[in-house]
Amino acid sequence: MPSRRSAVAALVAVSALVAVAPAGAAKPAREPLPAEGFVDDAGIICGFPIAIDIAQNKETLTTFSDGNFLITGVFKATFTNVADPSRTIRVNASAASRTGETSTGPQLYILADPEEAFGAGIYLVRGKSAAVRDEEGRIVEVPLNGTVSGNLCDLIASP
Repeated sequence: MPSRRSAVAALVAVSALVAVAPAGAAKPAREPLPAEGFVDDAGIICGFPIAIDIAQNKETLTTFSDGNFLITGVFKATFTNVADPSRTIRVNASAASRTGETSTGPQLYILADPEEAFGAGIYLVRGKSAAVRDEEGRIVEVPLNGTVSGNLCDLIASP
């Protein structure tokens, strides 16, 4: 049975290592993550013209000295059918995203390429997910442990 003295010595040694580790690392850089609304007049995303307005953006990008990053904060967007402005939806996509695009909460995917993971459209993924991109930067797969909404464009399409 270890003595109390050896247990205390081990605890002090571990505490010293923990205290030294952060001192050598550079402080992470934090900055706001800007986003701007836009109008898809050509209907590339939904198949009809839509307006995307950023209702609330309080996201922050934290970049660590090893190149990893973390995105946190509130992000809400409103999607409106340009031809029928009464057809609108507001989406809360506030989440934490880490290096490798791993998300632990709602993640909003606005895709314009029909060859991307879900096809062209607007999708809300809930749960843990990670986007996989091909060499052209297209999102080709989204492995997840959660759910994917249907294409939200269907909710704002004219009847």
